[in-house]
Amino acid sequence: MDTSDKKSTVLSILNNKIKDINIAMLTSVNSMGNPHTRPMTSVEIENGGVIWFITNIFSQKIYEIKNNNNVSISYINESKDIFVCITGRAEVISDREKMEKLWRPNFNTWFQDGVNDPFLGLLKVKLNSAEYWDFKRKEMVMLFEEEDVNELELFLE
Repeated sequence: MDTSDKKSTVLSILNNKIKDINIAMLTSVNSMGNPHTRPMTSVEIENGGVIWFITNIFSQKIYEIKNNNNVSISYINESKDIFVCITGRAEVISDREKMEKLWRPNFNTWFQDGVNDPFLGLLKVKLNSAEYWDFKRKEMVMLFEEEDVNELELFLE
């Protein structure tokens, strides 16, 4: 299997596992160096290994990410035996066109001015690694690790 086929397959496996799981647990690193986890709604998973979240740009997680952009994202669907752990690097994006594309009416609960809310921003997480629990093998299976990221990026260009 050539590199582009491998990357496509890996990202397809990952996408198939998490695409129907709306809530992820996003972990950042706080100012004391400790993990800080909160639920977040994934709004888009790009084939290129990027996960998008809508966020409040003045929230604690944004301050944490600006100091240390390493994050972990967990997806769990216990009824389907899906347990996925992802690591990546996060960045805050202020792309109005992308916000409009990703906007959902239920986000009005947090952003009362809709897509024009001054607190609204995007969190873009570029994946470094991904693994999942394989119940048949009774072990975590690594889809890709940080060493593979350069190959993944080449595939995405």
